Amino acid sequence: MQTRSFRDAGHLPSLSASLIHFDISFMVWVLLGALGAYVASDLGLSPLQKGLMVAVFGVLAVVGALAALGVTTRLRVWLTPPGLEAAA
Repeated sequence: MQTRSFRDAGHLPSLSASLIHFDISFMVWVLLGALGAYVASDLGLSPLQKGLMVAVFGVLAVVGALAALGVTTRLRVWLTPPGLEAAA
């Protein structure tokens, strides 16, 4: 595999946005997991509710990523000048 073609394969703004999305989602998920015991004791949550508190954010992050993928795909098609889509 040639490294030149590998570097040119991605769309830099999309790759940067996905990296930032992953970093923020993972950071919040880790913080919720670490602080889950304190939040559960303050709010009087059961173990099931505490697990849902941590798990729901992960599911919402995946749904948000899929929604962002759909929006960027639509915008890329809409913003692409005529005659350029064959070169892409």
